[in-house]
Amino acid sequence: MKLFLKHFFIMFLLVVTGCESSSKGVNVMVFSNISPMYEDAIESAIKSELLEKAGQQYDINVHLYPLSREKFSVLLSQKSGDIYITDQVYISGLLKKNGLTALESLIQHQTNNEDAFKSMMTKNEKTGEAHLYGIPIKEGIFKENEIKVNDGLFAVLPSFSKHQKEGMVVMKILTQ
Repeated sequence: MKLFLKHFFIMFLLVVTGCESSSKGVNVMVFSNISPMYEDAIESAIKSELLEKAGQQYDINVHLYPLSREKFSVLLSQKSGDIYITDQVYISGLLKKNGLTALESLIQHQTNNEDAFKSMMTKNEKTGEAHLYGIPIKEGIFKENEIKVNDGLFAVLPSFSKHQKEGMVVMKILTQ
Protein backbone atom coordinates (compact mmCIF):
# COMPACT_ATOMS: atom_id res chain seq x y z
CA MET A 1 0.00 0.00 0.00
CA LYS A 2 2.84 2.41 0.85
CA LEU A 3 4.47 1.68 -2.49
CA PHE A 4 1.20 2.43 -4.29
CA LEU A 5 0.82 5.76 -2.46
CA LYS A 6 4.43 6.66 -3.20
CA HIS A 7 3.95 5.98 -6.92
CA PHE A 8 0.64 7.80 -6.95
CA PHE A 9 2.22 10.85 -5.31
CA ILE A 10 5.09 10.90 -7.82
CA MET A 11 2.69 10.61 -10.75
CA PHE A 12 0.52 13.35 -9.28
CA LEU A 13 3.51 15.69 -9.01
CA LEU A 14 4.54 14.94 -12.59
CA VAL A 15 1.06 15.71 -13.87
CA VAL A 16 0.73 18.92 -11.86
CA THR A 17 4.14 20.27 -12.84
CA GLY A 18 3.57 19.28 -16.46
CA CYS A 19 0.34 21.31 -16.57
CA GLU A 20 1.89 24.38 -15.01
CA SER A 21 2.65 27.23 -17.37
CA SER A 22 6.36 27.89 -17.35
CA SER A 23 6.65 30.36 -20.21
CA LYS A 24 8.56 33.50 -19.41
CA GLY A 25 7.65 36.95 -20.57
CA VAL A 26 4.29 38.57 -21.17
CA ASN A 27 1.57 35.99 -21.76
CA VAL A 28 -1.24 37.32 -23.94
CA MET A 29 -4.38 35.18 -23.66
CA VAL A 30 -6.78 35.66 -26.58
CA PHE A 31 -10.30 34.21 -26.31
CA SER A 32 -12.04 34.47 -29.65
CA ASN A 33 -13.96 32.61 -32.31
CA ILE A 34 -10.76 31.96 -34.30
CA SER A 35 -10.79 28.47 -35.77
CA PRO A 36 -8.52 26.02 -33.86
CA MET A 37 -7.29 24.84 -37.25
CA TYR A 38 -5.33 28.09 -37.66
CA GLU A 39 -4.18 28.54 -34.04
CA ASP A 40 -0.45 27.95 -34.53
CA ALA A 41 -0.18 30.21 -37.58
CA ILE A 42 -2.23 32.95 -35.95
CA GLU A 43 -0.38 32.78 -32.62
CA SER A 44 2.90 33.08 -34.52
CA ALA A 45 1.65 36.00 -36.65
CA ILE A 46 0.35 37.96 -33.67
CA LYS A 47 3.50 37.28 -31.66
CA SER A 48 5.73 38.42 -34.53
CA GLU A 49 3.69 41.58 -34.99
CA LEU A 50 3.79 42.41 -31.26
CA LEU A 51 7.53 41.76 -31.08
CA GLU A 52 8.15 43.93 -34.12
CA LYS A 53 6.13 46.82 -32.70
CA ALA A 54 7.68 46.42 -29.24
CA GLY A 55 11.14 46.61 -30.74
CA GLN A 56 11.92 42.95 -29.95
CA GLN A 57 12.88 44.02 -26.44
CA TYR A 58 10.27 41.87 -24.71
CA ASP A 59 9.52 38.18 -24.57
CA ILE A 60 5.88 37.90 -25.66
CA ASN A 61 3.85 34.70 -25.78
CA VAL A 62 0.44 34.54 -27.43
CA HIS A 63 -2.07 31.83 -26.55
CA LEU A 64 -5.37 31.42 -28.43
CA TYR A 65 -8.42 29.82 -26.87
CA PRO A 66 -11.97 29.29 -28.05
CA LEU A 67 -14.51 31.78 -26.80
CA SER A 68 -15.48 29.99 -23.59
CA ARG A 69 -16.51 31.59 -20.32
CA GLU A 70 -15.41 28.47 -18.44
CA LYS A 71 -11.90 28.39 -19.94
CA PHE A 72 -11.56 32.14 -19.42
CA SER A 73 -12.56 31.82 -15.76
CA VAL A 74 -10.27 28.86 -15.09
CA LEU A 75 -7.18 30.48 -16.62
CA LEU A 76 -7.90 33.75 -14.87
CA SER A 77 -8.32 32.04 -11.48
CA GLN A 78 -5.06 30.16 -12.08
CA LYS A 79 -3.35 33.47 -12.85
CA SER A 80 -2.10 31.95 -16.09
CA GLY A 81 -1.67 35.11 -18.16
CA ASP A 82 -0.71 38.74 -18.04
CA ILE A 83 -3.11 40.19 -20.60
CA TYR A 84 -6.57 38.78 -21.28
CA ILE A 85 -8.33 39.64 -24.54
CA THR A 86 -11.94 38.61 -25.06
CA ASP A 87 -15.51 39.83 -25.60
CA GLN A 88 -16.68 42.77 -23.57
CA VAL A 89 -19.35 40.58 -21.97
CA TYR A 90 -16.70 38.41 -20.29
CA ILE A 91 -14.75 41.40 -19.03
CA SER A 92 -17.74 43.38 -17.76
CA GLY A 93 -18.12 41.01 -14.79
CA LEU A 94 -14.52 41.61 -13.77
CA LEU A 95 -14.89 45.37 -13.65
CA LYS A 96 -16.88 45.26 -10.41
CA LYS A 97 -14.10 43.37 -8.63
CA ASN A 98 -10.78 44.69 -7.47
CA GLY A 99 -7.76 43.14 -9.09
CA LEU A 100 -7.32 44.91 -12.42
CA THR A 101 -4.69 47.48 -13.34
CA ALA A 102 -5.93 50.99 -14.16
CA LEU A 103 -5.25 51.86 -17.81
CA GLU A 104 -5.99 55.59 -18.17
CA SER A 105 -2.40 56.33 -19.20
CA LEU A 106 -2.86 54.22 -22.34
CA ILE A 107 -5.70 56.26 -23.80
CA GLN A 108 -4.62 59.80 -22.99
CA HIS A 109 -2.75 60.01 -26.27
CA GLN A 110 -5.69 58.62 -28.27
CA THR A 111 -8.79 60.55 -27.42
CA ASN A 112 -10.34 63.13 -25.20
CA ASN A 113 -13.71 61.43 -25.68
CA GLU A 114 -14.24 59.64 -22.38
CA ASP A 115 -17.57 58.25 -23.63
CA ALA A 116 -15.72 55.88 -25.99
CA PHE A 117 -14.29 54.08 -22.95
CA LYS A 118 -17.13 54.61 -20.46
CA SER A 119 -18.28 50.96 -20.61
CA MET A 120 -14.89 49.84 -19.26
CA MET A 121 -14.75 52.39 -16.46
CA THR A 122 -15.85 51.57 -12.98
CA LYS A 123 -15.42 52.78 -9.45
CA ASN A 124 -12.70 51.11 -7.39
CA GLU A 125 -14.40 49.73 -4.27
CA LYS A 126 -11.38 50.47 -2.05
CA THR A 127 -10.60 54.04 -3.15
CA GLY A 128 -13.97 55.16 -4.52
CA GLU A 129 -12.25 56.57 -7.63
CA ALA A 130 -13.42 55.75 -11.14
CA HIS A 131 -10.78 54.15 -13.38
CA LEU A 132 -10.48 52.59 -16.79
CA TYR A 133 -9.79 48.86 -16.40
CA GLY A 134 -10.43 47.53 -19.91
CA ILE A 135 -9.50 48.85 -23.33
CA PRO A 136 -10.97 48.13 -26.75
CA ILE A 137 -8.57 46.33 -29.05
CA LYS A 138 -8.08 47.83 -32.46
CA GLU A 139 -8.40 45.38 -35.32
CA GLY A 140 -5.03 46.50 -36.68
CA ILE A 141 -2.91 43.60 -35.53
CA PHE A 142 -5.54 41.09 -36.57
CA LYS A 143 -6.48 42.81 -39.83
CA GLU A 144 -2.83 43.13 -40.94
CA ASN A 145 -2.53 39.37 -40.64
CA GLU A 146 -5.93 38.76 -42.30
CA ILE A 147 -7.36 37.25 -39.13
CA LYS A 148 -11.12 37.50 -38.68
CA VAL A 149 -12.09 37.83 -35.03
CA ASN A 150 -15.32 38.59 -33.27
CA ASP A 151 -16.19 42.27 -32.91
CA GLY A 152 -15.83 44.05 -29.62
CA LEU A 153 -12.62 42.56 -28.25
CA PHE A 154 -11.39 44.17 -25.05
CA ALA A 155 -8.23 43.65 -23.02
CA VAL A 156 -7.48 43.79 -19.30
CA LEU A 157 -4.27 43.63 -17.33
CA PRO A 158 -4.84 41.87 -14.00
CA SER A 159 -2.98 43.33 -11.03
CA PHE A 160 -1.51 39.87 -10.27
CA SER A 161 0.59 40.04 -13.44
CA LYS A 162 4.30 39.92 -12.68
CA HIS A 163 4.93 41.82 -15.93
CA GLN A 164 3.06 45.09 -15.33
CA LYS A 165 5.53 47.34 -17.15
CA GLU A 166 5.90 45.05 -20.15
CA GLY A 167 2.16 44.39 -20.12
CA MET A 168 1.43 48.11 -20.38
CA VAL A 169 3.74 48.34 -23.41
CA VAL A 170 1.94 45.44 -25.12
CA MET A 171 -1.47 46.91 -24.21
CA LYS A 172 -0.44 50.22 -25.79
CA ILE A 173 0.51 48.39 -29.00
CA LEU A 174 -2.87 46.62 -29.02
CA THR A 175 -4.70 49.96 -28.88
CA GLN A 176 -2.87 51.47 -31.87
